[in-house]
Amino acid sequence: MKLFFECGLNDPDEFRPFLACAIAEYARHTKKFYLTIVGNRKEYQRLKIFDFLLSSLEDVESTTLAISNVVYFNAMEERTGQCLFTKLRAVSYKSQYGLLEEELCDLKTFLMRRVRAGHPLSTIDFQVPENNQAEIFHALKEVPGLQITYVEHSKTKVR
Repeated sequence: MKLFFECGLNDPDEFRPFLACAIAEYARHTKKFYLTIVGNRKEYQRLKIFDFLLSSLEDVESTTLAISNVVYFNAMEERTGQCLFTKLRAVSYKSQYGLLEEELCDLKTFLMRRVRAGHPLSTIDFQVPENNQAEIFHALKEVPGLQITYVEHSKTKVR
């Protein structure tokens, strides 16, 4: 492949759309996806290029989530009316300190939106403190077809 670029020297931002398209094309067939949001989530929400990149990830089958991802994905799906990662079937959810009621509500919103769009998850694997398991099960028991597992000291427990 041979590429030639000529960008204006006065506006380095004019290169951003091409760069986003190139990265999106490269990442399009990613099967396992992990996103870490560093900094102010609202700043990312203003970047249409970032939304474009996430929407282009067509083949994601598994991902690792934390509350920052869930909140961002919920906002993006509400804004665009598009369900992200339509092939997503398995999620690993990490929370070092346990999930608060608000976090469980956000997670349930994410999961139920997928069910309504016809793209439900089959498995969610929690890596959370043991004392949080009952709250998680109670909050997510209405999500149809979802298998909830917990990882404790390298042992998997299915509920």
